[in-house]
Amino acid sequence: MKPWASDSGPAREIFRLCGGLCNGSPAAKSILVTGPEGGEGVTTAAIMLATGLAARSDRPVLLIEANLHTPGIHRLLDVGAEPGLAGWSGEGPLPYQRCAEHPNLAILTAGLRASLNGAGPGLTDMPWLGVLARRARDEFAYVIWDTAPALRYPDVAMLSPLTDGVLVMVEADRTRLDQLSYLREQMQRVNATLLGAVMNRHGRYWPFTQ
Repeated sequence: MKPWASDSGPAREIFRLCGGLCNGSPAAKSILVTGPEGGEGVTTAAIMLATGLAARSDRPVLLIEANLHTPGIHRLLDVGAEPGLAGWSGEGPLPYQRCAEHPNLAILTAGLRASLNGAGPGLTDMPWLGVLARRARDEFAYVIWDTAPALRYPDVAMLSPLTDGVLVMVEADRTRLDQLSYLREQMQRVNATLLGAVMNRHGRYWPFTQ
């Protein structure tokens, strides 16, 4: 995965969203980033959103790697794989690390117990996710969740009600309309708020209408 150039369409839309969030429009401090099938640029978007907010905020921002199926943020941001989400018991301090490159950014990786083939513990094995969400909101200015593909795993449906809104990544010429329609129906079932979508490659921003 190659990070987008700062002047690319998706990057411009992410940075514009950062500015809007810091100005209270939309009024959200806990944001889940997802895509339908994987490969849409979700992790890149989550990293850019978290680093952009960290640069603008006077309080730290937390990036949570809630994708236990294909983790990799520790390699992209040059931090340790541990401590991580998969090894936390729900008690004690949140197991995050500081990012040397972005001093105002804290990172909670998936952890070494997260599985690259989906055989390890999943979010369904973590009944304390609500505790994590509440504590993260209390301790940080913003919380950004990097998640697994929404149509492959139940993770997004579990997590989205714990956040203020969902940002959907769309890949041009690949993501199908029926996938987006089904994803929207999933979010409506759990009363999640859809903040909008960012199209990778063309950089158009499409707000969802209710």
